[in-house]
Amino acid sequence: MHETLKDLLVVFVISVPTFMLVKPAFSGLLTAQEFARSRNLWLALTLIVFLSHNFWLLILLCIIAITLAQFLDQDRVSLYFLLLLVVPPVWDKIPGLGFMDQLFTLNPKRLLELVILLPAFIALLGQEDELPFGRSLTDKLITGYILLTLALQIRGTTLTDTLREGFYIFLDIFLPYYVISRSVRHAGQFRKAFSSFVIAALLLSSSAIYEYASHHLLYSSMGHSIGANLEMSNYLMRGSSLRALATTGQPIALGFAIMVGLGFYLFLQRHMPNASTKFLLIALLSGGLFASLSRGPWVGMALLLLLFFWLGPNARKNMTWLMLVVFSAFALALVLPGGEKIINLLPFIGKTDTFNVSYRENLFTHALSVIQQNPMLGSVSFRSAPELQAMKQGEGIIDIVNSYLEVVLEYGVIGLSLFSGIFISILLGIYKTLRRFRSQNVQRYLFGAVFYGTGELALDDEYYLLGVTLFAVLLAILLTIYTVSSITVIPTIYWAMAGMGAAYMRMNPSGANSCD
Repeated sequence: MHETLKDLLVVFVISVPTFMLVKPAFSGLLTAQEFARSRNLWLALTLIVFLSHNFWLLILLCIIAITLAQFLDQDRVSLYFLLLLVVPPVWDKIPGLGFMDQLFTLNPKRLLELVILLPAFIALLGQEDELPFGRSLTDKLITGYILLTLALQIRGTTLTDTLREGFYIFLDIFLPYYVISRSVRHAGQFRKAFSSFVIAALLLSSSAIYEYASHHLLYSSMGHSIGANLEMSNYLMRGSSLRALATTGQPIALGFAIMVGLGFYLFLQRHMPNASTKFLLIALLSGGLFASLSRGPWVGMALLLLLFFWLGPNARKNMTWLMLVVFSAFALALVLPGGEKIINLLPFIGKTDTFNVSYRENLFTHALSVIQQNPMLGSVSFRSAPELQAMKQGEGIIDIVNSYLEVVLEYGVIGLSLFSGIFISILLGIYKTLRRFRSQNVQRYLFGAVFYGTGELALDDEYYLLGVTLFAVLLAILLTIYTVSSITVIPTIYWAMAGMGAAYMRMNPSGANSCD
């Protein structure tokens, strides 16, 4: 009890000044009432997390708070993004009735899906002007992937378990994609959703920096304190440094979430009036990303920056500045005290935890042998294959640290083709939409020609920059999940991003600004 109250005090001491710093920066993006509601709801849920001391009481109080919030703010997508990173990954089973031992497993992200996204889904079904599901290629690929995974679930399990898994798939994959792709229709809604996610990422970064500096995890005892299970959330080291988790349960999930938040921030910062505040916020997000000590999101962030500056306005100037900053930072790390430690943490050139690199290489080699045994449809029992049993780590687990590998092992080449096809179709759709939205005053094209264009992209061409942001963030996500399995909030974020990309693809250049 004493430790819980201490952690609560620390979280509030960190979070309240963060909100004070954030408020003026977001004054052009959120109204004072919207910001106050977001702040109060976030703080209320944090109090519930630390003081409820019972999982089911926590769930009940969260439902009440979120339901009341929805009466005050009807933008469910921004509310969903704001709350996605508040509650740590605690979970428990809802007891069954007679013929089954449990109804389903409940965790914070499923709570949000049930309380926020499910009512939004029902409301969308009643709108006559809504685009029917299944019209777009992405809709068809999502449908194919869901049907395939559901059909293959029945291998080696019962009908009851298959139905339960179908319910999970509906909540975890379909609802985020469908609701977001149909709800977000103009730039104002994108800005508000991005703002909510960035505020959540800034609060996450504040806690992450404290955890890294203090060598203490703020939420690690949460499962025990409320009598429930806590997904992962263990103390993990990289070299002599603690890897921060905050509410995400795993360092790479923390880095992944902040990486996405940084991408959204790049789009939003042009609406922020104060240059020094912009610098402080990006420093805070960068510090949180560093505190995760997760190299996959670092590489993803490098790709995101490269794409954003390459495709965005003032490309040559921004790319030059980016290269100068990178080279200067590397040079400083070589000469400053402690710089060698930072360099050793870097991917590809660092010497710290090189075991993780060799583990990934060996995992890929062993997994190829297993894939060849059931190439088209995979196998539910792939982990029991002797080739993968040899990859057991000290904790007695086989960590499939590659989301694509995880899909192909369980659902085969067909499953991987559908999974990859979903995101490829969205990337291609964003690219086509970008070409339609680019400024009519700038006769340049994407990719290579952007370096050689003579004009400057109009800064008020917000829909073009929005597409650049979505394109860069989504490609960074697809690169990063090559280095990690789909754990904790990671799949929730990439299915939500699929919905954002699909929403952008539906925009009409001729009438886009009329809805803003």
